[in-house]
Amino acid sequence: MDFVIRHEGPTRRVELATQLSLLNRQALKQAIVEEIERGALIWVLDFARTEAIDSSGLGLLVSLTKAIRQRGGELTLTNVRSDVRNVFRLTRVDALFHIVDDPDDGGSAGRSAPLHPRAPDPLFGSAEARHEDQPPDAPA
Repeated sequence: MDFVIRHEGPTRRVELATQLSLLNRQALKQAIVEEIERGALIWVLDFARTEAIDSSGLGLLVSLTKAIRQRGGELTLTNVRSDVRNVFRLTRVDALFHIVDDPDDGGSAGRSAPLHPRAPDPLFGSAEARHEDQPPDAPA
């Protein structure tokens, strides 16, 4: 098994493998979904060992985040290495996740990782330059 799920009171802490990819995502998804169905709603995914993530790993994180939030739960990502954070930022999913350096550290627990300003979209310009109800090709 490429991951370990630890029970810490009501929290489930998942120590992830060195990669979160197509090769291991299904086993991880099945294990977490089974725990969610049993009522586990507070989750910490520990990326301390994770060096790489592919698109299927990103898709898994997005679907788990949605499933947990729909049930009123919370998902926190911790110890995310800079290479993996860069993947989150480049794919623009970083805003979906609650990321902390160490959930047991009183100084950063409960705070999201700072969001970096995004460059304007090369096709449509910045979102701030147009109204949200206008289509991307409408003048600002």
